[in-house]
Amino acid sequence: MILHFFRFQKSHKLKTSCTKIFYKKSQKQSYVFLPIRICSSMKNSLFPYICNTFFLFFITKFFRLVYFYPTGFASGINPNERRLVLVGRTGVGKSAAGNTILGREAFESDLSPSSLTADCHKARGVVNGWNVAVIDTPGLFDTNFTQDDVLKKIKMCISLSAPGPHAFLVVLELGRFTKEEKDTVKMIQATFGEEAERYTMVLFTHGDQLKNQTIENFLSESKDLMALIQKCHNRYHVFNNEVKDPKQIYHLLDKIDKMVTENGGGYYTNVMFERAEAAIEMEKERILKEMEEQKKRELEQLRAKYNDSVYRKEESKRRQPVYVYIEKQPVVSAFFLLNMGFNMIFNLMS
Repeated sequence: MILHFFRFQKSHKLKTSCTKIFYKKSQKQSYVFLPIRICSSMKNSLFPYICNTFFLFFITKFFRLVYFYPTGFASGINPNERRLVLVGRTGVGKSAAGNTILGREAFESDLSPSSLTADCHKARGVVNGWNVAVIDTPGLFDTNFTQDDVLKKIKMCISLSAPGPHAFLVVLELGRFTKEEKDTVKMIQATFGEEAERYTMVLFTHGDQLKNQTIENFLSESKDLMALIQKCHNRYHVFNNEVKDPKQIYHLLDKIDKMVTENGGGYYTNVMFERAEAAIEMEKERILKEMEEQKKRELEQLRAKYNDSVYRKEESKRRQPVYVYIEKQPVVSAFFLLNMGFNMIFNLMS
């Protein structure tokens, strides 16, 4: 869009909010758009007011798009699209869940002890009239990557889900809530911050393992799982990837749409992520400072203990020669004198 500006003198008495916005103090001149300039010459008509009203409406829309969708024009972002990010540890079925949502084999998904997803991947589709974008992330605790590498890759999903994801789907396999899975959830929460909880939903896979048990009964048996669900504002869903039932996908999208509505139509933004990163850095600095202070205290205690031990040894060594001099010297002298006396007696007798 090319905007043409026209210049007129400050003495012109066109009083509109747009004139105030684009007024430039230097050189006593203002810059306004072409419709304003045309309307200013028609003072005795209703046309200027109609023109200004339409102009304000369109310019407001324009700035709203530029502010809320800064990359929308360049990347072709659909404002009606639902952007979903799948996160979780290796082997819980994230890629399979993404394929189930999109209804096609968009992500590589096979039975493997290591993660088949080495980088973040994005796939789009239309599901029941919904425009959906799914971002698949590498598995946490994968033996092929260090934790720092995995976290860096997961952070890349923010750029793939620009201007921001509507939902983080924490993928967990139905079964025992292990320490590894607890650490995974903690890592996700630490990476994206507390603000991400408003946009988080737990997605359970392998729903066939429930058999005749309901998901509510299963959750009630684990305090840790219940605490996680409560942190996610009681949002969860169960997927059975083995059954091609479209209803389970529609129910998931309905829950996500409800969550988006509760969040005022918003999504997790890059500003929130930056705040989370800043909080992580502050926590790291605090921990490093505490560790440094602890090391200093231990070093001072060790130095005090060492100095005391060395002092005692030196004091003992310093006193020992004096003690030997006092005790041994008289003994040596008496023996020497006695020996001299015996020698003199033997000499006289001979």
